[in-house]
Amino acid sequence: ARKLNSPIVVPVLGMHRSGTSMLTGALRLLGLDLGTPLLEPTPDNPEGYWENAFFVRINAELLRTMQCDEDGFGPYPMLTKLPKLCERIIVEPYKVAKLRTFIEATFSSSVWGWKDPRTVLTFDVWQRVLMELGFRDVRPVVLVRHPAGVVRSLVQRVQRNPANKIPADQLAAMATEIWLAYHQILWQRCLDQNWFVGTYESFVDRQSAKSELIRLAEYC
Repeated sequence: ARKLNSPIVVPVLGMHRSGTSMLTGALRLLGLDLGTPLLEPTPDNPEGYWENAFFVRINAELLRTMQCDEDGFGPYPMLTKLPKLCERIIVEPYKVAKLRTFIEATFSSSVWGWKDPRTVLTFDVWQRVLMELGFRDVRPVVLVRHPAGVVRSLVQRVQRNPANKIPADQLAAMATEIWLAYHQILWQRCLDQNWFVGTYESFVDRQSAKSELIRLAEYC
């Protein structure tokens, strides 16, 4: 097995419907190894989510452990307390060993990473375990999007579900609360850090997209 010799690890952090799939697809073209298996595209994301099922499953387990909705949704007070709850989670040695085995078997590149919006909520656990595994060069990439675009996209996605019975205005209020919680956590995490922070709007604008991609490539 290949030894872990501290390559660059790039977690992509951002709220649901903020363009993190687009950004991760760009990172992949720039050489970021995402491993396999990746989630299949859906009508909501026809170009693909670029999410590794292994990390998605672990995030769901972590959120269930903290008695949170495994999709990473919930009221502001609940979501914003999750980073503190993460500090109390004890990751058993066999789980750390399982993660080590997966990384060694999956990633052959010197630059690898993953994307899952819920990592915003669980990042403290990931950071601690990565350090335990010897990964010292962790370079988070943060993407933010104007709340109006996020809320509109999230409401539309939920409304496409035939089982949804929640009125649009109530959905919008819930989505706004989730956006606020995720960005409060991101703001606190970014303080005094030299993380890459970009906006969805800058990456989709023809005038700024090229310079933003160059900045991203230089960061990673």
